[in-house]
Amino acid sequence: MVRYHPSIWKRRSHEAPGKVDRTWLPRIIFQSAKRCARKAVPTAVLSRLGSHMGEDALSLHPYPHQKPIEPLPPTPLVHPKRWRSLPKSFLKPEMPKIDPARIAIAQPGYAGIPPADVRDGWYFMGYKPLGLYQKLYVDPPKPALNGLGMYNVLMKDLGLVSSATHVFGVYLRMPGWLVRDPVWRQVRTGFRCRRPVLLYPTHSAIWAAHCSRLPPMPPAETRPLKSFRRATDTTQPAWCLRLPIVQVPLPYPPKFFVLMMFVYTHLKCVFIAHLLPCAANSKPMPEDGKVGDECYWTMVHNIAAEYKDMPTVLRLAKNVFGTYQNMCALGMVDDKAWEALNIAWRMVLDVMEILDARQSSESSA
Repeated sequence: MVRYHPSIWKRRSHEAPGKVDRTWLPRIIFQSAKRCARKAVPTAVLSRLGSHMGEDALSLHPYPHQKPIEPLPPTPLVHPKRWRSLPKSFLKPEMPKIDPARIAIAQPGYAGIPPADVRDGWYFMGYKPLGLYQKLYVDPPKPALNGLGMYNVLMKDLGLVSSATHVFGVYLRMPGWLVRDPVWRQVRTGFRCRRPVLLYPTHSAIWAAHCSRLPPMPPAETRPLKSFRRATDTTQPAWCLRLPIVQVPLPYPPKFFVLMMFVYTHLKCVFIAHLLPCAANSKPMPEDGKVGDECYWTMVHNIAAEYKDMPTVLRLAKNVFGTYQNMCALGMVDDKAWEALNIAWRMVLDVMEILDARQSSESSA
């Protein structure tokens, strides 16, 4: 009988890397990364995304474990010394008209209703923005979500009552020179082409009433599949809904949720509060508020007190500019959204003026 010697296995484990065929090693690493990229990441905590909805995330999406989106980007919009080169306001470009037929396709109950009436009355219907549900990763050989036509979403309580019709897959729009052969992209750029895809269950009818450049949306076919419950869960079970997925490429995906909050509430104060988060601004700006009034300057000074240096404010400005890019890409036709965007942008510029004057006085002293 051969006796077992643990030391022999230890020696073999150390000698194993020398037997690997190094010509196949890069391909093995690449295929392993592709398999890992296809794995889904769990859900997100809505309270950490800057939403003031009041409901618990468990009442909308069960089992939230997703890492939240960072409130500020890692890099500023421009160099701190060049902040005066930024524009004073954003002009609304020419937008195509809203097609009422697209609203009817997204939700047949709104057939024949003007888009303006849908926008004004949506808030009173009681629909809630469901927020970020899932975060996926598109590996380099896939330019988009071509293989996903439908997606299973777990909903419970208030999330099930909201009756979402579609899932928006929001991802970064890539330049054309990167969408080539996957081997060429891997050799030249590595894994920089990998993109996170943010999945938002939503109601496409309200988006079709606000945006004229939405991608094609399949008809809503929402149907509950089955009850779902983990073995260790003692709460109410969740329902698995199969919803059609819509590919939404955007220039700046991290701030898509800001537009979602405005689309559902149709309030300028909500838009500005999510775009310029500040703990001291507990009192929202009135709907008839304008640039230069008392509430405006109170919010500006509170933002300047919280974001104390110019690079941090320029990172905040990048969020506002990215939202402007998203509104142009989606074809936002609502003048109220553009007015709120320009108010938020003007606040950022006035905060920069305050910080610049403060730095000049400190340097002269």
